[in-house]
Amino acid sequence: MTKEQLDAFYEKYKTKLNEPIMIRFLQVAENRQLVDNYILSPTPHNKEQLDEAFTEHFRNAKMYSYISKLIKFYTIDFDKRLNKQRKQVMYEGTDEGISLDKLHTNIEDSTFREVSELSYFLEEHIENEDVYRALKQLNELQMNILNLIYVHQLSNKEVAKLLGESEQKISYNHKSALQKVKKMIERRDKNV
Repeated sequence: MTKEQLDAFYEKYKTKLNEPIMIRFLQVAENRQLVDNYILSPTPHNKEQLDEAFTEHFRNAKMYSYISKLIKFYTIDFDKRLNKQRKQVMYEGTDEGISLDKLHTNIEDSTFREVSELSYFLEEHIENEDVYRALKQLNELQMNILNLIYVHQLSNKEVAKLLGESEQKISYNHKSALQKVKKMIERRDKNV
């Protein structure tokens, strides 16, 4: 009876199980075993184990996706800045142009300066302890939005595209995060 139950389940939910997140989840033998265990014995314990495994898998997939998009964005952005710098250096100076040695040195210096000054996270820019503590109270999405808007200077539209969310959701969470930080700081000021 067990093989028939499993076959019936996999046939019934064939469409859902063919989604990329589910395919990757079920490729892990332990996860596949948790699904099979729950199908054959739908106890609260088996359900909890399956839920925990899928929640962790989903969280890791979202983080991987976010980091991949961030790396892609930084690569494109860095390349754009480097090309812009090269064009500026090419047109500086006299009509004869600029020597190759000077061009190379200017690009190296600015590239090193940009990389050494780069801070990728909003927390690294905060010096005020109250603001820092308030930021730590935000949820992950709100923190990511503030980071992308204020550190990486992206628009709401660019943040929405990067995170795979709607512009309205980004705008709402951006405003909500700022209000939350403001309220926490005001509350601390009243208590002092």
